[in-house]
Amino acid sequence: VRVFVDKKEYCPGDTVNVTTELANIGNMDLVGNLSTEIRDVRGIRRVFAGKLDIQLPVSWSENITNYCFYTIQIGDPGGNWTVLSNFTFESNSSIGNASFFVKHPDLVVNLTEPKIELTASPLGHNHSAFRIWIEDFCDDTKVTFNASSGAPGDWVSFEPEEVLITQEEPMKEVLVNVSVPFTLEGDYYGKIFLQSVYDNVTLDLIVHVKGLAYQLNVTIPESFKEVCLGDRVSAIVNVTKTRVGLIDANLTYQIRDVNGNVLKESKENITMNVSFETVASLISPDKEGTYYFVAIFQHNQTMLEANDTFKVVKCVPPERERKPSERLEAAPITPLYAMTLKLSTDVLSVVTGNKTSFLAYVSNIGSATLRNVKISIEGIPSSWVSIFPPLGDIIPGSTQQFLVVINVPLNAKTGVYTLKVQAVDEAKSNVEEITLIVAKNWKEAALLLLQELERLQREAERALSVKECMDVSTVETYHKDADFAFERGKKEYEEENYVEAISWFEYAIPLEKKVMNGVDVMIEVELTTTNQSSFIIPPFFEEEKYFQLASNYLEERKYEEICEPIEKIRMFIIAGLTFWPGIFLIIILLTVVYLAYRRKKKLEEREKTLERLKERLLEEKSKYETVG
Repeated sequence: VRVFVDKKEYCPGDTVNVTTELANIGNMDLVGNLSTEIRDVRGIRRVFAGKLDIQLPVSWSENITNYCFYTIQIGDPGGNWTVLSNFTFESNSSIGNASFFVKHPDLVVNLTEPKIELTASPLGHNHSAFRIWIEDFCDDTKVTFNASSGAPGDWVSFEPEEVLITQEEPMKEVLVNVSVPFTLEGDYYGKIFLQSVYDNVTLDLIVHVKGLAYQLNVTIPESFKEVCLGDRVSAIVNVTKTRVGLIDANLTYQIRDVNGNVLKESKENITMNVSFETVASLISPDKEGTYYFVAIFQHNQTMLEANDTFKVVKCVPPERERKPSERLEAAPITPLYAMTLKLSTDVLSVVTGNKTSFLAYVSNIGSATLRNVKISIEGIPSSWVSIFPPLGDIIPGSTQQFLVVINVPLNAKTGVYTLKVQAVDEAKSNVEEITLIVAKNWKEAALLLLQELERLQREAERALSVKECMDVSTVETYHKDADFAFERGKKEYEEENYVEAISWFEYAIPLEKKVMNGVDVMIEVELTTTNQSSFIIPPFFEEEKYFQLASNYLEERKYEEICEPIEKIRMFIIAGLTFWPGIFLIIILLTVVYLAYRRKKKLEEREKTLERLKERLLEEKSKYETVG
């Protein structure tokens, strides 16, 4: 038995055709059966074929073709594959084999670590470059580049946005540009995705935003866009900076004419942390025209200026009714003790008898030093947990890093644990959750993650059902990214690459959580907005019943049912927009009818009075003629 294939190397999409040559080298005629199988580089059978009752006379040979073939798939592993043919006759058998090489066109990036890490200032720019090529090149391949949603992915652009790798140009360079908006200092984490028909590569994206920047805005409300001569004009002045911490600064308010001459001025000293907002007022000029309301911010060597325009007009008596000035609430004062918590991950996987860890970042956003801050963890036995350092003092505007090590005993119960993490001291931080997967081996860990991800996928799909009554496109992107990661992870799981599968599942789980949290926020905003408009709803509608019903559905996460009460409330508001104008119109019509009726009655009474007067005059005339 001799085995042949039609090529030495194959690419995805190519078909392997097997030819088996049978030669009878004995001294008697033979009748037998041929079976052939193709095995991949790991020994997994990909195809099995056979042919029965093959007759081989003495000294006869025959080539068996068109019975065993296999088309290489995109996800098939690369390496040396084997073809085995076995010819059985009577109680004997003869075996032949052949091998061939399968190419797996892998995307390769010339980075020592799969990440792009940059530092930039607020409103600043930075860039990084990397080269890509394809290992085991097959044919021309297009590679596209994308970044994760939200910060910092939204700050990224690529030059070029896609490349074509060819035999003539096997290596291409890609420039990653990052343009940071006005945002707080800190570390921002995202992903960069390289996608081709054969392979996908994910790079971590880390942008360190460092640097102090300020932003000043001046807005004149519509009610003050036009004021009378000598009236007071007010403007909303907002100052924001990118670094946490109290500072003392100066604000100057001016009214200038179109030539830049200062006509009015006042000053104040302010103390601010991240933002400061106030309503500044000045007396308008005594001359008609267009003017600028100017705010000037000064801190150390920093000076910013912003303005908005308004008009001064002559108001003719009777004086027009003044529009009430907008009542603006002062910016919230930063509490004396306040802190925020951020975790390095949302999900962890560990095999019993081993350790895993994560980082907790605690930021002091208050104005006093936080002393003896510690990390509290609920959801697992405290004996599993070690925290370094156990306590920490955090001055205002700074961040303390805590290393949390989880040592899972060998006899620990396997399953999915939900950990609630919080920083505590004089104040308490926000509570963050981590999903901890405990398993006996990596295969079980991958299976538990797969089951948890499938559960979250179902919940996310239920949450997205509210798209019947609201726009969920902003969070639907997370679900699509999670679906992509799920498919990749499931494929790795089926191919028994459990560690790679775990990486994909751990990436997808936080995305599905973002979907549900995002939908919850959208529903809360919808209910708050409609509740503020509820005064429009006619009194005979039971809108409170539907508000309560929608709130209950949100609390219980009954996403499939929440659109019904929301649509009802919207219908009530639309009805109110028709009802109240209708009532007003009816009142006007009744008033007109009543006035017409009154006028008619007065005319009738007048005619009767004239008739009586006429009769009396006739009587007087008759008496006069009789006397005469």
